Parts: sequence; C-alpha cells; structure tokens
Amino acid sequence: MTQAAPAYRVRSQQVWDLARDDYLAGEPARVVCRRYDLGLSAFRVRARKAGWRLQDQDDPDMYDPAVELEDIEDIDLSAMALSARRRLQLSLMDGEATEALRWLKIFETLSSMAPETPAETPPAETQNVHRLHSDFSPAASDLDDLDEVHRLHPVSTPPAPQPLNRAERRRLRRAGRLKPPSASGESRASQGP
Repeated sequence: MTQAAPAYRVRSQQVWDLARDDYLAGEPARVVCRRYDLGLSAFRVRARKAGWRLQDQDDPDMYDPAVELEDIEDIDLSAMALSARRRLQLSLMDGEATEALRWLKIFETLSSMAPETPAETPPAETQNVHRLHSDFSPAASDLDDLDEVHRLHPVSTPPAPQPLNRAERRRLRRAGRLKPPSASGESRASQGP
C-alpha cells in the first residue's frame, strides 16, 4: 500500500522573511527549514530566485583581526563544549553521521581544554553515612565477609586478552608489526589445516 503524498503547504511571506533573516544571520539551511517547517529544496529555490543566498550577498569589508582582538572576552570553553555537544546531538538526530563526527571531535577537544570543575564534596557531617543515624551502622558480619573474600582471592587477574579480529590483524600487518604466516620461514604444511 502506498502512502499519500504530503499535503502542499503554502507559507506566508512573514515566515519566509523570518527564515531569510535567520539564514543570513548564519544558521544552516536545514536548521532554518526545520524551524519554520519548510522544504529544503523550496528554501534553496526561493533563496536563489530572491537573491538572498550567501553567495549573492555583497562582499564584506576587509576583516582586520587586530581591531577585534581588543574586544574579545575570555572564552568559556565549557560553554562552547556544551554548544558543540548540542550540535552533535542535532546532527545525530538528523542522521548526519559525518557532521556528527566533526562535532564530536570539536566537543572532545573543547572538553579536554575546559578547566576541570572540582567535584562538589559533601559537608563533613554527611560524608560518613554511618554517623547520621544509629540504624545505619555497618554489621560486623559484613566486614568479616570482606576479609574472607580477600583471603580467597588475594590477587585478581585481568581477563585474558581477546584474540585480534581480521581487521586488526590486517592493520597490524600493514604497519609491519606482524608478519603474515606466509612471510615467516615456516612452510604451509607445518601450520596445520
């Protein structure tokens, strides 16, 4: 069964003016179209015909960064990282994988550059739960069980490493760190079935 074609929507001139203003202010076309419920192709056609594409605009005056450097405020990297994370989420919701990867890289870079905010430490009187109420004192038997566990398993061994998958073996082989079986001095017969 086929679905009916979507209804033809006519938008008012006021909606198109708002969309144009947002687009010329720097918003991406797909964001503007989603905001005002416009079709992307109709938006691009109207922008071309009306002459308000970015390439149709006059060239801006020559940019002199020295003038603006004096007016730049301190950059809040954590706020920029938050903005990049929002753009990342928006790209993922739109199914734009390449753009999402770009925003992810920007988010990770900004997050690593942002100063670490110290974790809030609880007040001294609430740090130990057992001091808050007498009913919450630890049972002596629980502490004995912990000692028994440590006696039985004094050293925990890490899990065995997983064998390399095919792509990882190829990658290592290309890097020259791992020779393929045919490059070694052994014959194929000695390698087994």
